[in-house]
This record gives sequence, C-alpha cells and structure tokens, in this order.
Amino acid sequence: MLTGAVLFGFTFMDVTTLTISWTRQRMPADSARFVGVLTAVYGTGQVAGPIAAGWMVSGSGHYQGALIGAASIVCAGALATIFPAERKGAYAKTARTSAVKR
Repeated sequence: MLTGAVLFGFTFMDVTTLTISWTRQRMPADSARFVGVLTAVYGTGQVAGPIAAGWMVSGSGHYQGALIGAASIVCAGALATIFPAERKGAYAKTARTSAVKR
C-alpha cells in the first residue's frame, strides 16, 4: 500500500508540474489565470467525485457505475487534451502571440 501511495504521489506531482510548465510556455501572459482555473476545477472534482461515487455505490450496491463514470471522465479529459477545441478571443490571441515569439 505504501508503494502504491508513493508511486501515485509521484505521478500526481509530475502531471501537475508538467501542466504548469506547459501552460507557462504556451500562454505566458495568461498562465496564472489558467493555473488558477485548473486548480479550482481540480479541487471541485476532488470534492464532488467521492460524493457522487458514494451516492452511486449506496444506490446500486456495487462500484461498477462509479468506476465507469470515473473512467469516462478521464477519457473525456484525454480526448480534450488530444483534440483541443478551437478558442476564440483572448486565448487565441495569446496563443498566436506566444507562437510568434518562439
């Protein structure tokens, strides 16, 4: 169990650090706001996820629905990362400016 906790902790910190670094490179003018939004969404998920999973498990008596729901959210996040939506407005302008500077 300790090994699992340590390995999970390393992956969590790696993903967080890489996301912040990526954001600072891609959107230097707006990275603080993006990291703030990311932190707020992540925190909301940490609170709402266990509540929703507990509700689903208590209603059905098994973990299958909660695990499928969690896997679906992870897959949706992966797809959103692989195929990002086109952004208009300030984000698009910041991204173009960042790309031109490189």
